[in-house]
Amino acid sequence: ILFSDGSSSNLHNIKSDFIMILFFEPDCNACKESISFAENSSIIKKFQERYISLAIYTGNDSYYLERGGSLFSKKWRVGSDLNSMITRERLYDRRASPSVYLLDKEKRVLLKDGDIATAEKIIEKIN
Repeated sequence: ILFSDGSSSNLHNIKSDFIMILFFEPDCNACKESISFAENSSIIKKFQERYISLAIYTGNDSYYLERGGSLFSKKWRVGSDLNSMITRERLYDRRASPSVYLLDKEKRVLLKDGDIATAEKIIEKIN
C-alpha cells in the first residue's frame, strides 16, 4: 500500500487490534455515500480513535488518488494499491466499490466485501 503521505507498507506490518479497510473509487457515487456515512457515524468515529481505518484506491491513476483522498478526514490512512498487487493477485474478493473489510489483530476477516452499514454494526459490538 502506498499512502498519500509517501510512506508504504503491507497490511501485515500494520499493527492494530482491528483494521477497517474501505476500497473505493473517487468518482463512485456509492463510495461517496459510504464515506459520508462513515464520517457521520459516531460509532465509526469512536472506532477510529482506537484502531486503524484504511481507505484504499485500487486504480493506478495518481490524480484520482489525490482527488479521492480529499474525501476523507484525517482519521483515515488513504492509500493506493502499490504495483496493482491487490488487484493482480486478487488478494481481496471485491465485486464492486465500495467494499469494506474488517480484520482482527491476527488479520482474520470479520467482514468480507461488506458495506459500511454492516461494518458499523460489527464495530458497535467491538467497541
